[in-house]
This record gives sequence, structure tokens and C-alpha cells, in this order.
Amino acid sequence: MDFTELIDREIQEVEDKLNNRPRKIFGYLSSLKQLNKILTTEGEVAFKT
Repeated sequence: MDFTELIDREIQEVEDKLNNRPRKIFGYLSSLKQLNKILTTEGEVAFKT
């Protein structure tokens, strides 16, 4: 498949499907939810003393 023939909308649809798919490695959270979890909870811990 030649990826240069895909339009941006088609690429975005595939990205959305992959980023919202539950992952066993993340306790069945999606990649997007796991990233949000890291950015909102673990990021705060780094600044606590």
C-alpha cells in the first residue's frame, strides 16, 4: 500500500482507532486514557516534596 495516496481524514481515522483501543499492558485502558492518566497523576507527584 502506498501511504502517499491516503488523505489526512483516513489517516486520522486509523490513529483514532489505535489510540482508543484498550490495551492489556495498560490494564485495558486505551493508549489515550493511559497518557492522560500519566500526565494528570504522575506529573503531579514529581513536584511534591
